[in-house]
Amino acid sequence: MTFSPTYAPHAARVIRDAIDARAFGTHHVTNAGSTTWYDFAAAAFARSGLTPAVESVTYDNFGSPVKRPLYSALVSTTLAPRGIDPPPPWEAGLDEYLRCRGARRAAAPR
Repeated sequence: MTFSPTYAPHAARVIRDAIDARAFGTHHVTNAGSTTWYDFAAAAFARSGLTPAVESVTYDNFGSPVKRPLYSALVSTTLAPRGIDPPPPWEAGLDEYLRCRGARRAAAPR
């Protein structure tokens, strides 16, 4: 399944900017690019320095009772013409999430 991962702080920034710009209407707010769940998980592990055995499975073999589209990637096309910077690529969102997670874990009392 291909989708567009979105880091919530990136989406929040774009939504705030859209409100400030009075850019009313329907907008797709998602980090740029698309990936599969397998590639997303593999990237998260690799960027975390982890090397678990990650195995790709087909949608039919996953066993989810929920039927989802095999391709649900979105593209933000209505923001830039209104002067709103779209979110960066999903990889940047993953990197920022991992940095923030690492900082929270380092600051947590032991």
